[in-house]
Amino acid sequence: MSSQPLDKHLLLDEGKPASLVLMAFLIVIAGGLVGGLVNLVNGLVSETYFRNIMGWDFEGIWIAAVLLGATQGLMYSLVLTVMYTMGFGMLTKGQAGWSFARRQMLKMLGTVLGLWLMGGLFAVLAASMFPDFYIRVIRQVPRQTGPMLAYAWAGGSIWGVLIGGVLAVLHSLRSAKREWPLWQRNMEEHF
Repeated sequence: MSSQPLDKHLLLDEGKPASLVLMAFLIVIAGGLVGGLVNLVNGLVSETYFRNIMGWDFEGIWIAAVLLGATQGLMYSLVLTVMYTMGFGMLTKGQAGWSFARRQMLKMLGTVLGLWLMGGLFAVLAASMFPDFYIRVIRQVPRQTGPMLAYAWAGGSIWGVLIGGVLAVLHSLRSAKREWPLWQRNMEEHF
């Protein structure tokens, strides 16, 4: 007689494959939330950035920036999610459970947020080390040091999150390709 419970597949979330459609939906929603968060912070840090770059001259720029970030985050993540979900589905043959899928999604989120911070910090560093060059190269930069650094943060962090989205997809697919066979073997041993 076996010592394993009859319903062992119910004990682990790996018993059921993750829905690729639901995973894609969650990634797109996360993209909208990240876009809104990025511009929530950037609007607080430098409303001047949105006034100058977007040409906005009205009350409520900060709220408009958050809505713009959320909308752009949804659209950008929709494109990246189609590519990611197709790759993830092919790599795992649609058999990955939720814990594996969640692990990969969290890696993507960490990559995007990390590059958001790195992009902002890099731009602030560049503006503080080479202010004259920064003022000549970047459009409508404020001349005072504080506002210039805030402006640099906003622009650099936006570029960071955009680059981060692409790198997150590539990193997560590479990670999934490397980890999936090990994960699959480990789950077979437990079932």
